[in-house]
Amino acid sequence: MTNSTDPRPPDPTMPDIAIPAPPRVDPLDDPVGTPPLAAHGGTPLVGSVPLPLPPPAGGVAASGAPASRLGPIAVPQATGPAAADPAAATGHYEPEPVAIPTGAQQEAHPVQIGLWGSPRSGKSTFLAALPLAAQAHGFRVHPTDENASTYMQDLVNKLVERNFPPPNRAAIPISWRFTGEVQRAGLLGRVREQVEFLLQLYDAPGDFVRQGVLDPTFMRVLASSRGLIYLLDPLYSIDEDPSFRDFFHALDAVYRELDRDGQLRPDGHLPHFLAVCVTKFDDESLFRRSVLTGLIEQDRKYPNMPRVVPRNAKAYFDWVCDNVLGPKAQLVRNAINAYFVPERVRYFASSAIGFKLNGNSIFDFRDFGNVEEVNGEARVRQAVRPVDIMEPLLFLEQGIRRDRRR
Repeated sequence: MTNSTDPRPPDPTMPDIAIPAPPRVDPLDDPVGTPPLAAHGGTPLVGSVPLPLPPPAGGVAASGAPASRLGPIAVPQATGPAAADPAAATGHYEPEPVAIPTGAQQEAHPVQIGLWGSPRSGKSTFLAALPLAAQAHGFRVHPTDENASTYMQDLVNKLVERNFPPPNRAAIPISWRFTGEVQRAGLLGRVREQVEFLLQLYDAPGDFVRQGVLDPTFMRVLASSRGLIYLLDPLYSIDEDPSFRDFFHALDAVYRELDRDGQLRPDGHLPHFLAVCVTKFDDESLFRRSVLTGLIEQDRKYPNMPRVVPRNAKAYFDWVCDNVLGPKAQLVRNAINAYFVPERVRYFASSAIGFKLNGNSIFDFRDFGNVEEVNGEARVRQAVRPVDIMEPLLFLEQGIRRDRRR
């Protein structure tokens, strides 16, 4: 099979191979009936479509005479100190007038987003890939102080060198500011808009729940943010991870604090927008199992990367909870349903490192794993190609910004 979109000649030693089409799974069929990836330039991995491998003037004067018959009236000229400062003659000073706020002035405070994930959810790798993904979207990342800058550089350098960053802990809250442009629908078509948002991270050493007491700094970060990113590890058994239980306790504590301050929504839900990221989408074993669900689609455009498009993401999350994590994953779903407005929640299948490509730089289902073991340590095989790492932040920024304008 020849990939017409690849400008380079094919490697005769590497025949293209597509992801095998799985059997149709009726419970996961598109409820709308829309052809998969019809608006995304891609084809489904299931079905009969073959999968190619390789976005005034006049008037009357006060005396009663017409204004046109009156001579000009001279304006008295101030002399002395009053000439330089009119208020000096009267001793009355007025502050500078304030104009009507413009849209930019009304939104002077950037959108604030908090990040949260279990100890093994790949949070450090997610953060290391984030500046790289931001640049690919035309965004700039500005650490707000020296600590934040050092933290970011350490993470990024590790990943660029194809090493997984260690689970660094931000013992004090740090912030990264993102600035860039996005295209959005306007009255006269698509318009470009300058956006800015702030990502806050606080990852205290040890569990944020100690003997039933929640870390107060961590709680302030969650309560003050209006967007939350929650990283869900699909490879770590919920039975062994207490952070799933703590997820409910933390949301309950944030709820009580905002309720006390009168900051809950009129419907009783939290005011936050939530992005749930199922991490490690690139894991070989997990990916091969997930292909059989029919929820994975592959881009037609080079390099034909697989992904879970937005309309399939909630079903993918449910599949991971039901078939990979087990019954206790219902704790996470119950907490999300209880505390957040459904329209303010979106799900993503994320990979910080992405997939390995073949000799033609095209995705090949025979050999796509991007992790290898070297001297007993896991390393990244090729350059990282983040999948759905920046997209959660853009969803949160857009939702919060639109909510502010109402």
